[in-house]
Amino acid sequence: MKNVKFLIILLIVAAITRLSSVYFFGDKQISNEWGIMVDSLENYGILASRNINGQFVPNIFMPPLYAYFLYSFKIFFKNLNLFLSFIFFLQALMGLISCIIFYKILLNFFSI
Repeated sequence: MKNVKFLIILLIVAAITRLSSVYFFGDKQISNEWGIMVDSLENYGILASRNINGQFVPNIFMPPLYAYFLYSFKIFFKNLNLFLSFIFFLQALMGLISCIIFYKILLNFFSI
């Protein structure tokens, strides 16, 4: 019972912290390399980070899955603010799930 109360308090604090930081410090656009890669996927169908003389140069230094993650949801949202709010909420939710997983892993090593 003590573990359940601790986990609930942990999740509430994590949710409040994540959602308030998203509200106050969240981006208003997809910036820098992620924005360029999502834009190239959306407009040209290629995962590229640079356009040199009309030739798209593939991305070799950034992980591609996050760009595909953003692009997969950008297809459904035409409004940028709604899209970013959804992405921030989804990332906060995945962060809360990772808190639960991390807590369960810690229980294997330490007793509370």
